[in-house]
Amino acid sequence: MADEEHPIIQLFRSYADMLDSESAPSEPDEAIVQLAIWMDSVQHWLTEDDVSALTAVGGIMFREQLRRRMLKRVK
Repeated sequence: MADEEHPIIQLFRSYADMLDSESAPSEPDEAIVQLAIWMDSVQHWLTEDDVSALTAVGGIMFREQLRRRMLKRVK
């Protein structure tokens, strides 16, 4: 059973598959902004650990988007 995918990862995968099947544009900037707005609106409910985990995710998204922009400039 060690190869079983976590239910939340399955949820992420299903959502990504739906976006792919709909040929929906995936704009990381919009996702980053939505995460920031949501975090700001619920910050009074979030624990320090919640903020830390969500900030790590947002930071990774931000870094990857910046990397993509730089690669586009080089090409």
